[in-house]
Amino acid sequence: MVKPKRINIGYFLLYLLIQYSFGIDDTHTWTSIGFEKDLPHSLSFEFEQELRTKEQLSKFSQIFSDVSLSYKVIDGLNISIPFRYAVFD
Repeated sequence: MVKPKRINIGYFLLYLLIQYSFGIDDTHTWTSIGFEKDLPHSLSFEFEQELRTKEQLSKFSQIFSDVSLSYKVIDGLNISIPFRYAVFD
C-alpha cells in the first residue's frame, strides 16, 4: 500500500513567506527584440535591442544595441565581429 504524501502546512506557509518577502519594493524587467539576416558568401548580420527598466517599470536602467557581422568558416565554427552600444542611467 502506498501512503499519500502529506503537505505540512507550516512548510508551505514558510515557502510562501520566503517567496513573497523579497523584491516587493521594486519591479525590474529585461526585454529584447532582434533579427538576423543571412547575406551572400556565408555572412550573416544580426541586430538586437535590449531595454532594462527599474522603479516599478517607470525608469530605464540600461539600453543596449548589439550589432554583429559573422562569417561561417565550417559547420560549428563562426568568426564574429560584434559591436555593442550601451546607455546607462
